[in-house]
Amino acid sequence: MASAEQQLQVLQEKQQQLLKLQQQKAKLEAKLHQTTAAAAVAASSVGPVHNSVPSNPVAAPGFFIHPSDVI
Repeated sequence: MASAEQQLQVLQEKQQQLLKLQQQKAKLEAKLHQTTAAAAVAASSVGPVHNSVPSNPVAAPGFFIHPSDVI
């Protein structure tokens, strides 16, 4: 069994690692926020964001319900 001093040292090392990870996380979150904000500004400067749904549903591939199929 490890001595109390060894356990304390391991605990302190783990606290240091945790602190470093928390700092990295904070930096990454700040960078993500900047990127998201920049993307929002870029999107708003380009104009309205159009969704990917085609305006003509008949030409859209995939499942289509014909009006006569509706009960």
